Amino acid sequence: MSDLLFELFSEEIPARMQVGAARDMLKALEIKLTEAGLAYNQAEAFYGPRRLTFSVTGLPARQEDRTEERKGPKENAPKQAIEGFLRGAGLASLNQAELRETPKGKVWFAVQQIKGQATAAVLPQILLEVIYSYTWPKSQRWARTNFRWVRPLHRILAVFDGQALDGSLDMGGGEALGFSNLSEGHRFLSPGTFKVSSLSDLETKLKERYILLRVEDRKAVICEQLNGACVQENLNLIEDTGLLSEVAGLAEWPTVVMGTFDENFLAVPEECLILSMKEHQKYFAARKADGTLANVFFTVSNMVADDNFAVIRAGNERVLNARLADAKFFYEQDLKQPLANNIPKLDKIVFHAKMGSLGDKVKRMKFLAREIALALGFSREIQDQAIQAVRLIKADLVSQMVFEFPELQGLMGRTYALFQGYNPAIADAIAQHYQPIGPSDFCPKEPVSVVSALTDKFDTLANFWWHDEKPTGSKDPYALRRAALGIIRILRESDFNLNLFWASRAAMQRGERLISDQDRHTKTVHDLVKFIFERLTFQLRNEGFRADVLQACQQAKLLPTSIKDFVARAKVTQNLLSTDLIAAYKRANNILRKSKDFTYTPTRPTIENADEMLSKHVNAAKKEILGYHEHSNFAAMFNTLGKLRKNIDAYFEAVMINADDLSLRNQRLSLLADFVDAVNQVADLSKLEG
Repeated sequence: MSDLLFELFSEEIPARMQVGAARDMLKALEIKLTEAGLAYNQAEAFYGPRRLTFSVTGLPARQEDRTEERKGPKENAPKQAIEGFLRGAGLASLNQAELRETPKGKVWFAVQQIKGQATAAVLPQILLEVIYSYTWPKSQRWARTNFRWVRPLHRILAVFDGQALDGSLDMGGGEALGFSNLSEGHRFLSPGTFKVSSLSDLETKLKERYILLRVEDRKAVICEQLNGACVQENLNLIEDTGLLSEVAGLAEWPTVVMGTFDENFLAVPEECLILSMKEHQKYFAARKADGTLANVFFTVSNMVADDNFAVIRAGNERVLNARLADAKFFYEQDLKQPLANNIPKLDKIVFHAKMGSLGDKVKRMKFLAREIALALGFSREIQDQAIQAVRLIKADLVSQMVFEFPELQGLMGRTYALFQGYNPAIADAIAQHYQPIGPSDFCPKEPVSVVSALTDKFDTLANFWWHDEKPTGSKDPYALRRAALGIIRILRESDFNLNLFWASRAAMQRGERLISDQDRHTKTVHDLVKFIFERLTFQLRNEGFRADVLQACQQAKLLPTSIKDFVARAKVTQNLLSTDLIAAYKRANNILRKSKDFTYTPTRPTIENADEMLSKHVNAAKKEILGYHEHSNFAAMFNTLGKLRKNIDAYFEAVMINADDLSLRNQRLSLLADFVDAVNQVADLSKLEG
């Protein structure tokens, strides 16, 4: 068994593209090796600023010999068919084919023994296919070549069994990049090439030349140095896994350097300082022992310096102080005018070409906020605060600070609102109305924040649905799925029973005017609620609910109207799976399905006492279910069905359903249909499997 080592060496690869490229190219390599009949023990990928490296261990010296069969025509097929078969199989005559007995008669087969090639002869084409097949999110051409890569490609290391493979990459324009056994060290600390024979050889020699091949090793070094520096300075690091991954993709020989910035900048909200350090400079921040932000930063250098990094530290401090001076200026300018003064500026910012400006969105939301607050049962005070919050909800988008740091939207609005004396509940709502952004993100809990977040999300969804701008496939440029999931999380975690049909209908109003096209309005509302429930069913599937149970709830005669309604039905329906009600329902449904000549009769004279009793119980159950549904008493709905199960069991014992008398049989089958319909009001149990 032999090993393959494959490395693509280029100019600096953006850190955000390294992981995906290594993962996808490794997968392509594994697929192509398998297709070529080359089994292996393990395949690994490594990535860094200037190299993508792949290692495959346990490859055979050559492919195994294999037999290929091609089925041909029947023995007595026309001459033309026989000749075509021979040409396709590369045979001179039928003497080289086999005649076999099959269920359809005697058939010709071409059997060919294909001798396996040496692995070293097969690999070059496989590696070239891996290179050519990968498409970078952004790529470039250089010099006179037609070949595209993320950055200029300088070297291809391809070593099998310790020897360089024979191959080259055609880059167009008459230029080619040949395979070799050469790699390169650190650009500044150890420039130049060196020979490589294996992965362990590469890793050892790279480390000698100031390069750590494995990203895990680079992360470990960075974390160790960061934590060590914080312990020494009595600080607590503000951990950031995303930033850690990014800097590990920027430095091949990482060294942490600590610097400081002017204490005067601590007057700026710490979110601004931390974000400025992270986004613009890739610096880590830290807190003092008392929890306040420290005027220090940690940068990750890709160098070794004889002056204890004095020059690097000074350069980074100078750049950061200038950056923070800008942030301080923007913050101070924003504080000079009331947040409400920004509202008219929203009229000049397009929200969507079909939906008007951000100012138009705010006007719509002011109307919707009171409606949602009222529907959730909040007091007049909360309603008024929600309207005030929604009025200011987008005002910070035109502030200088958010223009410079868009990631601070909401947070700066909260800061400015508190500075200007607004109620903290209103300020918090401004900050939290975007949330939750993801499954692990904070979810609003306080009344004004809940109303503001729901209002924003319902307005967005309703308007995009009305203008038929819905997500298609994997494309969701306006994050509408995220908005729906946000509504679901808020309502589930707050345990509010908001009618989604009502909320969607209210959100599709313009100002205080109902949309004139009521048919389209109703259809669009139902389509939007269906979309929200689809997101909910996906979530519930991940929580262990069966797909058929969720489908049964979704197709009930009395449709679920709220998240709470749907979840309650799903829980009870799943608990019913092994009960007698399911058995009774299936028995009735099967009888109806097999009765092809059955004609439903809505009005029926009483024939026997059992028929009369079941009819009374079913009609009473339907009325009870409707009443419980109107009052969102989901447990009582299923209790009613439980009582109905005893009635249907007694009915089956008392009468013969398929009576000889056609009229009597129709009446009894109609009673069964009424029973099935009563159950289907709550959940369509016919959708249950098994």
